[in-house]
Amino acid sequence: MKSKILHCTIFFTLFFFSCVNAFSETYLAPVEFGEEDWRYLEKAKNSFNKGNYGDAIEEAEKARESRKQRCKWEIFTLERTLRYASVRRADGNFDELLKVLDDKHLNDAANIIRIHLSVRSASHYNNSINGIISYEEVLMNYPEVDHLIANIYKMEGEFPLAIQYMQSAYNSIEILNVPEEKYNIIYDLADLYYDVGDTDNFEKYMLVVLNDNEDYKNTSLKNAVMSVISRDTLESVEKFFLLYRSQYSFSLKAFVSLCEFYNSIPEKQEEALECAALGSLCALTLIEQTLQERINDYSYIDFRYTLKSLAEYEDIVEWGNKNEIWKLFYLLGDTSSKNQKLNFATGLFKILSQYLPDNYWRLLSERRLIK
Repeated sequence: MKSKILHCTIFFTLFFFSCVNAFSETYLAPVEFGEEDWRYLEKAKNSFNKGNYGDAIEEAEKARESRKQRCKWEIFTLERTLRYASVRRADGNFDELLKVLDDKHLNDAANIIRIHLSVRSASHYNNSINGIISYEEVLMNYPEVDHLIANIYKMEGEFPLAIQYMQSAYNSIEILNVPEEKYNIIYDLADLYYDVGDTDNFEKYMLVVLNDNEDYKNTSLKNAVMSVISRDTLESVEKFFLLYRSQYSFSLKAFVSLCEFYNSIPEKQEEALECAALGSLCALTLIEQTLQERINDYSYIDFRYTLKSLAEYEDIVEWGNKNEIWKLFYLLGDTSSKNQKLNFATGLFKILSQYLPDNYWRLLSERRLIK
């Protein structure tokens, strides 16, 4: 009798948990239209821009939960397809796999895979469903949300929390919807560390940006650029701006920030000059790209001509102020002078004092002219 009771108990226990598992599977549903994570994130950004920080955090957390729900549903959907032997046989080759999923009308799973393949290569997922499932688990992080919340805490003066969320955003930058946004996160993280007096981490993360700049890592190029300055003649200024360009515009802020930082440290003057030099080449490249769009048949004649040409466009002048371009050119003269390249500094200050489109930096350059 006891044996029968035990068997019944086991049977009903197993039946109960099988029902629970079945219910938990049906509970995993796709995100409803209008409740997508990106919609909540847009609402959070709008609230942030209006200064409604409480609402912004609330909407941001809804975005996070919506992202998690989407990822869990997609994982659930993909795992269910592996019940089919034909799917398991085709796994390892997405082309064959998608044919099998289409033939079986497993449209949700096929759409999930196609969306992933439209963003990243098949090799990124090891050509397998399990590779996508593993990536979905990573996607449950939401760096855009962490970045926004970090900026809210920064505005509120809560720097430890701001750094915590910004660090979390940085740790997940590889899954950003827009990869280039990683530099905004890195810059904001570096600035936060600077604000709390942690200059080691400030320098560390600014250098993370420059590590993506192939020109900065190119020792031969760097030596060639510095060699022109080291000749220390008045003519070296024009040769410097004539010979070299740098396309890595994302690193402009890092060059300005590190130049100022190193410029304040006596034993870091050479590093300051390197940042000013490479940053100035980057700035000039951006300026020329813009002028080529505005002026038919624009070509570089000399640095004076370029500065005179851009001065006619108010928006370019404002952009230069906002991105500290004119300041950067001034810093190139300043750091050259501190590195005892006095003729180069004089030649540059002479040009800046006459042609810089910003009054403040033009007058400051005039005062720095070496008599």
